[in-house]
Amino acid sequence: MATGRATATSSSQAPTGQGLSPLLLVRDEAHGKLVIADGYHRLCAIYGFEEDAWIHCKIVGTTPA
Repeated sequence: MATGRATATSSSQAPTGQGLSPLLLVRDEAHGKLVIADGYHRLCAIYGFEEDAWIHCKIVGTTPA
């Protein structure tokens, strides 16, 4: 299982049935990538419990310069 204070906080919420905030993903069309802007440690904590879990996400795009 992943370690660290942020991951421990996220994983401590999961067994009690509390919902976690969705991950914030940013679509970087210029580089063809999707970046985790917020929620990396929540992702690690969820993966430690259930590899095939459905995870709520918010996806936003970047504005070309």
